[in-house]
Amino acid sequence: MSWNSSKFNSALSERCFCFSESVVLFLKPLRFYGLFQRMITQFVDSATSMGANITESKYSDTKKEFKRYYEIALKSGNEARYWLRLLSSTHDTVDKQKSNLILRELNELTAIIAKSIKTMKKNL
Repeated sequence: MSWNSSKFNSALSERCFCFSESVVLFLKPLRFYGLFQRMITQFVDSATSMGANITESKYSDTKKEFKRYYEIALKSGNEARYWLRLLSSTHDTVDKQKSNLILRELNELTAIIAKSIKTMKKNL
C-alpha cells in the first residue's frame, strides 16, 4: 500500500461508512433513557469517527498526517468497542445477535487499520 493508495483508502472508507450505517440502524429501536443515552451517544460518536477519519485521510498533505488520521481512527474503533460491549451487557433491549455482528465487523476494521498503520510506519 502506498501512503495514499486511493483504491485501498476508498474501499476502507466505504466499508467504514457501511459500518457506521449499521451502527445507526442497530441503535434506532433502542430506548434512549438516562445513563444509556450518554453511552449510546459515546458509541455513535466513536464508531462514526472511525470512518470520518479514514475519509479525511484522503486529503492529507503528508505521509505523517495520513498516518495520524489512521491512528485516530484506530483509537476511535477501540473506544467504540468498549462502548458497544458495555451497552450490550447492560441495556435490556439490545439485540445480542446484531451486537455480535457489529462487534465482529468492528474487530475486522480495527485489525485492517492497525495493520495499515504498521505498514505505514515501516515505510516512513
